[in-house]
Amino acid sequence: MEQQAIPNALNILIRLFSDYPNYKNIWPQFRAIPDSALMYAPELRRHAQVYMTGLRTIIDAMDDDAKLTASLKRIAKAHIKWNIHKSHLMVEVVIMVLST
Repeated sequence: MEQQAIPNALNILIRLFSDYPNYKNIWPQFRAIPDSALMYAPELRRHAQVYMTGLRTIIDAMDDDAKLTASLKRIAKAHIKWNIHKSHLMVEVVIMVLST
């Protein structure tokens, strides 16, 4: 999966936005991009890179509670500056998308 991290993240995000179109509105940089062009949009590719970097950070820290806590706090702080809050979390939805 890691060798194909960006394409996998793009597929996850595209499926997420396809199944749950209202989530696309969370990201202002995606709102003006037509769904048909989203897969090739540099904005989505950049976000896919950030998403997979964050996921790798979390996975790498899973065996170290202190490191995991610090990583999650750092990721949470990064989201606060974009006005992303707990109500925006999509863990269950992402798991549903991945399981299909």
